[in-house]
Amino acid sequence: MEVCIKFFTPMKVIFLTFAIGFLVFFARFPQPIITPTIYAEDGVWIGSAISNGWVYTFLHARPDYFVFFNIFFLYIASILSKIFSGSVLMLLPLFIALLSYAFYAFTSVMVFLTVKKLANIPMAILAYVMSVLIPLGTSQAESLGTLVQIGFYMPVLSICFHLLRDEILSLVKKSACDVIIFLMAATNPVNFVVTGVYVVIKLFTESDKKKFLFSILPLLVFLLALFVAIVPRMNGNGGIIGSYNPDHVIEMVTARSIIYPFLFPFYKQLNNFTSIILTLAYFLLVLIAFFRAKNNVRSAIVLMAVILIIYDIATTAGRSGITGLLSGYNSTYPDRYFMGINIIAIMLFTICIAQLSRGVFDYIAIAGMFYIYISGLNSMFESNQDKRRIALDYVYTNALCNAKDEGNGFSRIEILPTKDWYIRVPSGYVKSIGCVHD
Repeated sequence: MEVCIKFFTPMKVIFLTFAIGFLVFFARFPQPIITPTIYAEDGVWIGSAISNGWVYTFLHARPDYFVFFNIFFLYIASILSKIFSGSVLMLLPLFIALLSYAFYAFTSVMVFLTVKKLANIPMAILAYVMSVLIPLGTSQAESLGTLVQIGFYMPVLSICFHLLRDEILSLVKKSACDVIIFLMAATNPVNFVVTGVYVVIKLFTESDKKKFLFSILPLLVFLLALFVAIVPRMNGNGGIIGSYNPDHVIEMVTARSIIYPFLFPFYKQLNNFTSIILTLAYFLLVLIAFFRAKNNVRSAIVLMAVILIIYDIATTAGRSGITGLLSGYNSTYPDRYFMGINIIAIMLFTICIAQLSRGVFDYIAIAGMFYIYISGLNSMFESNQDKRRIALDYVYTNALCNAKDEGNGFSRIEILPTKDWYIRVPSGYVKSIGCVHD
């Protein structure tokens, strides 16, 4: 036993959880590796970067706010493609997929470490397993293997990094943490709220408030500048094509945002009444746990609960068209908008369960979630056409070689999900691949 404990050092645990997470995400949707392709905005942003430069694309990828980490990882993918194939485009979808799996695996590691710090190992393992098996309905192909949706996880990581920041003593490491927090806000504006709530909580709980304010002042100044830069641009459309439907507001606010990861195999059996009751029960658990928790855990519970509520409200208000896409508990699409909210709900749930009793509720929760996730396991892995986003007749290398020359020095490379999506690049990038035509 002692040998086993010594083997599982913190770094080895981090590596092991990352590797397992990576493999699970790959197993859930392996097609981006087996049949490489580029999906939606991933391709549009790559085309913009190749045509206009990476700095331009960092600043203008979206008209409403910045998506820094999306563009950063696309940049890394393009560099790796260039290194291993000699072409920015040739192996680009492969490295996009690998970085996507790695990003989601890293997020699950951070979930594990955060819950372990605030609860215990059994609850940390439960939160980790639920995060790597996060249910995504029949649209998991929109997220796994792509980089376009990673912004929805930024509030999750921001919460983890803010809580990690509390334990950092080194000025250099704390500054590095603040830079990451800033860049996450430059990827998803909800992260402004994370920092704001975090600062308010710290002002109520810190004994040396001046020291805290002095340490976080540079971050607040840069975030304020970023906020001023992007607020005039934000319009809340977010690509949602649905129209507002008030009949589905309760479903969106309660069942889809908060309850879904705990009862997803039985989602179709829910209704507005049961969703409200279950959501109230969830927050009753949070309230009870708050009063039983130690001070540092109380702060984390408040942070997560407030962000969960605000993220939920912001999604409902800013993406009201989602209510027109939901179908009265018959469909969970578009799942991508709820990924981050669901992970926060999972983290908060596992931390609160750990505050209730000496392990009794831990094992009840573990047994319950084991049953739930085993019941819905077949829906998490690619097993039917609904989860496919790869057209059966689509081959990326063929799309490269069949790029349409616009006649103005640029060519269009067809990508997925539909023929309306394409990468627009200078024609020289396509010609340099050396395609051989009959």
